[in-house]
Amino acid sequence: MSGDEKAGTPAPDQVTPAGSDWDFKSAMALFATGVTIVTTHERGLMHGSTVQAFCSLSLSPRLVLVALSKDGRTMKYLAKSGSFAVNVLNEEGEELARRFADPTKTSEERFRGLDYRLGSTGNPLLNSALATVDCVVEKVVEAGDHVVVIGRVVDATASGTALGEARLPSVWPLIYFDRNYARIERKQS
Repeated sequence: MSGDEKAGTPAPDQVTPAGSDWDFKSAMALFATGVTIVTTHERGLMHGSTVQAFCSLSLSPRLVLVALSKDGRTMKYLAKSGSFAVNVLNEEGEELARRFADPTKTSEERFRGLDYRLGSTGNPLLNSALATVDCVVEKVVEAGDHVVVIGRVVDATASGTALGEARLPSVWPLIYFDRNYARIERKQS
């Protein structure tokens, strides 16, 4: 037995999942996440999608990851541009999250009326975002019906200030839990 094998553990391709897809989705819905909009561009055209699967991956080098639908429009734009930005939505961002999650909306409809600036990569950075992370693609890994995109961070800002400056948030993040948007309840200390 090699060091990677464990006695009695079947190989991943020999595992038959128990329960239904609904059971799996219900279990995953109980993991609270922040809500982001991943934006990208290609030849002057912008696109973006609401994404929950985002996290910091490494400090040295600075890497983040997002998971995107393999066949989605955002991934198609991102593959051509080689870059993307993550916009962390604040607690007032539910309408934006719904707009960018709506598959019937065109890219133009998603960005209409939004206040944004372009990052050094050319990606849209939403001015209302709690934080923005502008990235170039480091690696793309296929994973089922999604792809995991690892991005090398080019720039990051928090609530309109450069990272590293002392600050207290005046606005809190939008949360997604049990298939609903939520806000963090602040307790008086």
